[in-house]
Formats: sequence, structure tokens, C-alpha cells
Amino acid sequence: MCSSDLPAAAPAGQGASGPDTAWLASAVHVVADRLASADRAAPVYHQVLQALLQGLGAQRAVLCLRRGRQGELAGTLGLARDVVPGHEHFLVPPQDGQDLFSLLCWRHADSVIADARDPVVARGLPHWWRQHLAAGTLLVLPLVHQGEPVGMLYCDAPQPGALDLDEGQWRLVRTLRNQALLAWRIAG
Repeated sequence: MCSSDLPAAAPAGQGASGPDTAWLASAVHVVADRLASADRAAPVYHQVLQALLQGLGAQRAVLCLRRGRQGELAGTLGLARDVVPGHEHFLVPPQDGQDLFSLLCWRHADSVIADARDPVVARGLPHWWRQHLAAGTLLVLPLVHQGEPVGMLYCDAPQPGALDLDEGQWRLVRTLRNQALLAWRIAG
């Protein structure tokens, strides 16, 4: 396998139905090799999203990065399987107590929302999310630098409970998030 290429996608029915630990572990090594090369940031972001999409069996993976003086997190890059990536809809305001994504990012809380249709959860999801994405389950990984959110990784799946991660898978997903943060710091 070339150090710049992620492993081949799982055949239909494998990897698309839930997390694949071996695939995630392989992707972590490929991304680490890319970070060690001279051509880093943009390909790393793409590879991290591809790793989350394929390794978690997600339908969508999105990278948001901080922009502007207000510090909102805006969708920068998205990948999807059989749906529109939707990254252009992402706009997460800073420290908004009514916005679930804002709360999770400012609390630095890596989270899986097992059932986004639960009324208590749904109240915190922004209008743009309910209108354009409306997935059954979602994963949020804040990118934090010096105590401030500088980005967010987001994944979703259509069915509630589809992104159920064990301890080892959480470790790999957090490593991918840390690699995306390192790429952000390198791109500076």
C-alpha cells in the first residue's frame, strides 16, 4: 500500500454497517505517514474524513474549521456515501447554549448522539441540521487548541445507534481527530 493511500473501501455489506477497527487502525498509520511527508494539510483532512466515513460505516463525514472574528466553526470539507455531504450548511456559533454542536465543542466533549430523534436532543440541534441532514445518529469530535475550539469533526449515520464505538475504536477515532488538529497546526 502506498503511504498516501488509505486501504481499499470495504466491500458492500462490510464496514458500511458499523465500525471496522482494523480499517481505522490502518488509516491512522496512513495519515501518520502523510503527516511525516512534505505534502500535509489538505490531503490529511481528506484522508481523516475518508477514514471516518469508511472505518465507521458512516454516511457522512464533515470537517469544520474556525473562521472570522466571531470564531464560528464553518463546514470546510465533506465526504458522503449515497447522500450529499452537506458541509456547506455547517455553521456552529461560538458559546451558544442553545446549539448542541456549540455546547459540545466549547465543553471539549467527544460525543456520540445515539438517537438524534430523541426530543430532548432534537431541541438542541440547529435548524440547518434538521432541514438538510437529519440523521439518526451522529458523532462530534471537537478540535481544540490552547483551550479554544478551532474545528470539529462530524459523522452521521441514518439509523439510531449505528455509530456504537468500543474503547479501542474510540481511541482510534480520537487519534484521527488529533492528526487533523496537527495538520491544522502545521498549516498554521
